[in-house]
Amino acid sequence: MATINPKSFLRRLFPTSHRLLLIRKIIPLIKNLNGKILVLGAGYWPTKDQFNKNSSVIFSDIDTNYPQVSIFANAHNLPFKDETFSGILALEVFEHLENPNVASDEILRVL
Repeated sequence: MATINPKSFLRRLFPTSHRLLLIRKIIPLIKNLNGKILVLGAGYWPTKDQFNKNSSVIFSDIDTNYPQVSIFANAHNLPFKDETFSGILALEVFEHLENPNVASDEILRVL
């Protein structure tokens, strides 16, 4: 059984206005994504049921404490071949990256 990060639990319990905006305005748009989708920094959300049923979704994160994560990956060095994905979702990820430019290059490479 995965351990729950207390900080993440509190964020889920008491969402910020920023998080509420994402949930109400951005998350509903996820259903429009089609094809093979990579979710960077998946954490606890979004969940598989929020995506289009015809999409193939891979959840990734660098934290091993999230049950839905299938690939543990660093956005600075993604373990995928060029042009693997038709879409990438990275919500609340870039502010945590050591080098966002390198991660952006990696995202473009695998798109």
